[in-house]
Amino acid sequence: MNKVTDVAGLPHECTKAEFARLLGVGAANVSRWAAAGRLDLNKHGRVVVVTSLTKLLATADPSRGGLRGNAGVSGSGSVDTIRRLLAEDAAQRDPSRQVSSLKAQVAELTRQLAAEVAFRKERHLSADDLAAKLCAFAEQIDAAWGQLSDCRKADGDAFERLWDRIEGRVFYGWSDAEADEHIRQTYEGEP
Repeated sequence: MNKVTDVAGLPHECTKAEFARLLGVGAANVSRWAAAGRLDLNKHGRVVVVTSLTKLLATADPSRGGLRGNAGVSGSGSVDTIRRLLAEDAAQRDPSRQVSSLKAQVAELTRQLAAEVAFRKERHLSADDLAAKLCAFAEQIDAAWGQLSDCRKADGDAFERLWDRIEGRVFYGWSDAEADEHIRQTYEGEP
């Protein structure tokens, strides 16, 4: 996968090696074009793509097949490639195409957001809801601290049963009867 041409339209700028791959020419050609002033380079030496392609097209040498598109730019690559890249870039930058692409992206993001909201609502995973439940759980533990301490000292599973009852009320919204039913099923194996 060529990261230079896989983007929508041409990149604003790229390295000389990426520019060579974009045109299907050797890196030496790109270096010669840069030295001859046929490329637009930024202050860091990166190739400004569209203006460089335009300059190459304008300075193609007809005696070497340049503007005819036969032998290409300086004997390698193709003027036809440059023309095609510039035409594709212009089509990508067409506002009506961009608007429809953006509409499709917005529709997809809207669908993903709705699915995420439904997921969180269904599973009660919102941060505010979870924080409120954790506060309520802490308050319930504080209120039942004496009972929990006594159950902890006693043998058996009394502590776990009381803990499950508190947890069921706070996190699952169970009534005491529903919590007792869950406890019976969990600890006594009753259906």
